[in-house]
Amino acid sequence: MGWRWSWASFAAIAALATAVTWLVLPARRDAGQHEPEGFAVSAGGGRGPAWRDSDVRRLVASSLVLGATSAPYWNFSQGRLVEAGLAGVPAAVCWCVIGVAGPLGGLTGRLTEAAGPRRAAVILWLPWSLSLALPGPVLPVALVSAALFGAAYMGLSGLFILWAVDLFPRASQGVTVSFLALAAGQAAAAPVAGLLGDRVGLGPVFGLAAVGGLAGLVLLPRHRREPGLTSAPLPSSRAW
Repeated sequence: MGWRWSWASFAAIAALATAVTWLVLPARRDAGQHEPEGFAVSAGGGRGPAWRDSDVRRLVASSLVLGATSAPYWNFSQGRLVEAGLAGVPAAVCWCVIGVAGPLGGLTGRLTEAAGPRRAAVILWLPWSLSLALPGPVLPVALVSAALFGAAYMGLSGLFILWAVDLFPRASQGVTVSFLALAAGQAAAAPVAGLLGDRVGLGPVFGLAAVGGLAGLVLLPRHRREPGLTSAPLPSSRAW
């Protein structure tokens, strides 16, 4: 069975899971618990339509950037390693290193508590961009790239979860918005990366993704939380 049938099977399973979720989960909370949809806590402490809130737009844009810049790595990093002469076992080891390093991203909460969200974002976006530029041409560099990619991807995803929970009164709504934007960025960028890779090679594609990753530094959370405010529950978005 070819790869097309495999991906078609994955799509069918995803569609089935979506249908089951649609049928099983309630449409909304009880009337006493229902929060108005499309509203977020603004930086000034008031309430208003979510899409008019500049912090929500920053979150969505950051999620799009993460999705778009990760697409070449998820889809074509193995091809890039093959181009660099690292086919077979070395390429498989690099792929495994992504997964092994991923749990390091779980330290994002600690990092955010200690350094504040803005500094945490800088600390995560910089190695993220570096990882995108490094897959190949020699095995040690490729391994470093894979480790940075796995840890930074999980770390930035965790940071976006914290950011979304802080912005939206309904945490599930905020996380859904962020991850839908991330998925949209991946879906849009993957075919573009493939077309460019056919024309100019995968090396320049990864270099372009690395430069694009630096856009995350422009979209940092606007508000700074002082380090050390960690024992209390998540503060309002004024602290971001």
